[in-house]
Amino acid sequence: MRPAPAMSTEERRAMGMVWNGAEDYTITPPFLSYRPDGRADFYRNTVVGLAVKWLGCEPLTALFQSWSGSSRAALFDGIAWLGIEQYVYEKELPLRPHLAALRRECAAEFFAGRGGLSRQQMMAGGPLLQQQAARWETVLGREPRFVFAKEKRLKEALELSGDLTPAEALQALREVLTDHFRFSNFRLSGAHRPSEGRSLFLRRERSHRDSLLQRGEWEDAPGGRSTRRTEAARAREEADRAYIEACFGPPCLSARELARMEKVLCRDAHALCRLWVTGNRRENEDPAQREALLFAREAAEQAGKNADFIRKERVMVQAGIRSLSARLAVMLENFAQELPETGVRGRLMGERAYRMPVLQDPAVFLKPAQDPRPDLSVDLLLDASASRTRSQEMIAAQAYMLAESMMHCGIPVRVLCFRSLRGYTVLQILKDEKERAAAPILQYFAGGWNRDGLALRSLEYLETLREDPSSRKLLLVLTDAHPSDSTEMPPEGRSPLKRSYDGAAATEDTAAAAADLRKKGIRTAAVFTGSHSHLEALKTIYGNHFVRIRHMEQLAQEAGTLLEQELIQWRG
Repeated sequence: MRPAPAMSTEERRAMGMVWNGAEDYTITPPFLSYRPDGRADFYRNTVVGLAVKWLGCEPLTALFQSWSGSSRAALFDGIAWLGIEQYVYEKELPLRPHLAALRRECAAEFFAGRGGLSRQQMMAGGPLLQQQAARWETVLGREPRFVFAKEKRLKEALELSGDLTPAEALQALREVLTDHFRFSNFRLSGAHRPSEGRSLFLRRERSHRDSLLQRGEWEDAPGGRSTRRTEAARAREEADRAYIEACFGPPCLSARELARMEKVLCRDAHALCRLWVTGNRRENEDPAQREALLFAREAAEQAGKNADFIRKERVMVQAGIRSLSARLAVMLENFAQELPETGVRGRLMGERAYRMPVLQDPAVFLKPAQDPRPDLSVDLLLDASASRTRSQEMIAAQAYMLAESMMHCGIPVRVLCFRSLRGYTVLQILKDEKERAAAPILQYFAGGWNRDGLALRSLEYLETLREDPSSRKLLLVLTDAHPSDSTEMPPEGRSPLKRSYDGAAATEDTAAAAADLRKKGIRTAAVFTGSHSHLEALKTIYGNHFVRIRHMEQLAQEAGTLLEQELIQWRG
């Protein structure tokens, strides 16, 4: 942060640490670092000072400004500091031997702050968290584990040698971003990060902050625990609500019903959350919400990509719909046959014929079914978090095929997607069950976080609002089984600390929500398209009620098997 007329004690301490590392008490530190509890971080602030000493304040600032306008600026910041940390450590260690002990202490604190995450979960947390974990594993003398060779190559590229000149070190960092992140526009500078539509509006906030170096001009103190940030958060509550409404449209529930829904659901692990339930049509654009306008533009572009994918793969899509529709028709017919209707006319049932003369019961005939379809309706719930960004077209196509197949068989289908951001879990109804077309599903787009447990509980609550609910309800969740949200869970037990909604805690919360749905008679199953590392979480949440889809061509077969399994268990 830049000096202000009135600085807090921790700001003054952080600046002193930077000055000590830089050996220059006249500079204005371009960066300051804090621990998650808001205290100044000694080692990292020393690294900032050493970076100023060895690389120069102006070249260092210019480096970070060169990508500050990118939607991935936060990621690039963290990656660059890993390279800088290695470089200045090697440069300064001969002069300050005590750095080695400080570095090991920093590494130990990194893992102590993530006691609930396994190494595998850390590796699944994105490139920055992966590289941070790898760096501090190495510092502690442990061998990092990598899923892919490219991650190991990135780690090696960030181990900048102290033998490099400052100019060579800065160029090496640019080459890392070019070679490993395909970024080359080093002119995206500015005094702040400009809006870039969805990439800014729905970008993932950093829940695993690792006392990341913060840009004081643009961001609040890390960890969310400083008084200044708390006051700012309170001041932004109304702005956040207006922002959500500008991007997703007004809620489709009345203000009273939405408030009641929040009162019922936003408690315990979700006490710090808000809810927003909306439809698929936005109201008039608000010109004051510039980021929302850009977001709407990108959402429209994604809808076009989804439609293009359907057209491009129309042969495969139509074949899948025909195959699944035919299989569903047979299943539903057999299902209905298990529930025969008796009457006074129709086909004589030999095993009941004795009842007519003996019991004077004329209902010994089997009537043709007036409607062979069972009393069944289906909800498709699509995970729309940022982890699904690379699979948007496939997910939209999967939902489209499933919905079309079921509608061909006369099954009412509702399609929703969910995401979380700014503390809100947003449920968006892409297609209502009364709509006859599946095209609105192609409005699907991904971004933000995913608080799966609250989303499932919201589906359960919305079911209670139906005027004419089906006696048999099936929920299919298209998911990667990786619930994760930036909004923390309140402290539990005697611990005064908030808990991250991630890892085992988030999985257990989602599993409990799925179990509650089943208790209420809503059968819940998953279509899984995630990585192998999330299979255990998938099984914890959905038991054996899931299928794994690796290729679009599998959908008809695998989804048919899953639906058959659910209908058979229902019948039993």
